Amino acid sequence: MNVTFLPKCYLSVCGKVFRKGLTEMVQTNVIECTNCGNLILIAATQKSRTCPYCGVRVETRRANKVASAEDAFTASRVVRSLKEQKKLHRDGQSAR
Repeated sequence: MNVTFLPKCYLSVCGKVFRKGLTEMVQTNVIECTNCGNLILIAATQKSRTCPYCGVRVETRRANKVASAEDAFTASRVVRSLKEQKKLHRDGQSAR
C-alpha cells in the first residue's frame, strides 16, 4: 500500500495536491479553445492561457465562455459534467 504523508501546508483533494493558503478563491471561467474546441479553466482575471491540449495561446476575450464558477474546484466539476453530457450526446447519436 502506497501512502503519502503531506506537510500541513498541503491539501490533497481527489488525488490532486494543492498548497493551502497561498491564494484566495478566484472566480474561474470555463472557455473553449479557439483552435481545438476543448474546455479550459481560466481565472476570471487572466487575459490569455495556453491550451493544454493543442498548445495554442487562447485570448479570453475571443474565446467562447461556456460557464463560470466561484472557484477552480467548482469549475473543474462543471467541466467534468459538460464532458460527460457531450459524451452521452455523442454516444446517443451514434446509436441511431
